[in-house]
Amino acid sequence: MQKKSVLTLAKEKPKILKPSFSPRAPSATSKSGSSLSSRSKDPLKELSNLKPQEKPSKLSFPPAKLIRSVKENEVKDLIVSKCKIAKQNVDLSRQDLAVYATGKEGYLFDILETLQDKNFNLPQDPDVYSAIISLVAFHIFRTVTILPDLWNSVHDDYYFEMDTFSDPQWPHRVIIYDTAIALFKRSDFNIEKCKLLATDLFKLVVYLMRTPNKEEQRKLTELYVCMIPKLGEFRSFAINVTNSALARIAFSDENFIATKPLLQVMRSHAEGFHTPLKKVHQIFYLDVILPLHKHKHSHYFWQDLVSTVTAFLDKEPNLVFPTYEFIVNVWPRMCTTKQLDFIDEIGILASFVPDEETSKVTKILLPQYCRTIVGVNAWSSKRALALFDINDFVWLMTEVPGDVYPSLIPSLYECAKIHWDGDARNLALACLNVLRDNNRKIFNVVGKAMKMLENQRIVTDIKRAMKWKELIDNFETSKRNKLRKYEILSYIFDGCESLAPEVTKKKKNKKKADEK
Repeated sequence: MQKKSVLTLAKEKPKILKPSFSPRAPSATSKSGSSLSSRSKDPLKELSNLKPQEKPSKLSFPPAKLIRSVKENEVKDLIVSKCKIAKQNVDLSRQDLAVYATGKEGYLFDILETLQDKNFNLPQDPDVYSAIISLVAFHIFRTVTILPDLWNSVHDDYYFEMDTFSDPQWPHRVIIYDTAIALFKRSDFNIEKCKLLATDLFKLVVYLMRTPNKEEQRKLTELYVCMIPKLGEFRSFAINVTNSALARIAFSDENFIATKPLLQVMRSHAEGFHTPLKKVHQIFYLDVILPLHKHKHSHYFWQDLVSTVTAFLDKEPNLVFPTYEFIVNVWPRMCTTKQLDFIDEIGILASFVPDEETSKVTKILLPQYCRTIVGVNAWSSKRALALFDINDFVWLMTEVPGDVYPSLIPSLYECAKIHWDGDARNLALACLNVLRDNNRKIFNVVGKAMKMLENQRIVTDIKRAMKWKELIDNFETSKRNKLRKYEILSYIFDGCESLAPEVTKKKKNKKKADEK
């Protein structure tokens, strides 16, 4: 057996005997036959002797040099070692670990500032890229908390987001997101050194976009935008990942929170597509983007959806007619909020209608538009009438007056005459004036035809009322009941006001009051 030298013994760390808290462990101060061991233990004293949660003994953030202060041949090893040490998880909700949290922030800030330095030469080594990307993935990878669907309102402008909730790990996660953004923003970033890691990180970014934290969504969107140009040959792969994520939201029970950031990045993709659009992109627009209109929570991401639609139509105007056709087919019947969104969209899309497709678009749009005008929902009716303030929509309604005026003018006239909301009646009169000023000749022709039809309808009503009057005169003996039934006839049939003069006076007085 070899003897150890004094220097070796001095360098060795002394062995510290840790106390055992097992109930079977023998006492170091008492013998087996002592009277202390025979006494019964007091449970209250045992509870009072419980110590608070101890600090993890494995956490260690030793002082280290700054990455930019070491020699070039030491940079790689220092980056890798700092990334490994920074992977230690520190619970920021515990105040007793504040020292460790500060030490970890020092490591993270050193890595971040190094990557943000444009004059720093990043070692082009797979180990360096692997260390940094794995550090990012280690901190952001988690199962995202999905909020219950009942927390969001379908009919109201209310959606629950976690702006007010504090995430204990968010301060460190912000630094991590900035680190990833700084890495992919570098001009010397080389995708060849980290193909698999970069693509896996991209899929993780798309997955995490379902987080209800809006601030994290902004960071993820910024990271997505920075990664796309650097992926090179994997750019089509990245777009396919985004497309599949949107398709799951449109056709399955996937959480809709991720739709807003995904549509934002998809809009940027569409703006960069070549004109005319490829067949693949057109199919994606028709099969994925348009079905998002049917989502019950579409109001949450409506602005981003409309901006994405306009980005595609700007590249391919031939998609305008399928868009109008789809919107009319899925028009909401009960939800006022979605009706207002759809009305706003048809006004925005009017500026993208090609001249040769004006007749087709108006033919598919007019029936639904006229039903909305004369509907009992005053909000939808007034919003639809207010579209005449948009020049492009007025152009769409007056470009082919021979097809539009015969359908639109009767609906506007009915709204101006009998709608229960006074503002809707005034807006309908203003719309009629706009149509008359744009093409007075066709307006007068349609007006004469409407008068003829109105006269025929009144004559028919009078004939039907006279038959009822004859029955009342022959079979009703009470004079009071006769007058009451005449009054009912004057309300039901037009042109029969002479049967009940008092009702006629009431109508005239009401009309004068409305005019005042």
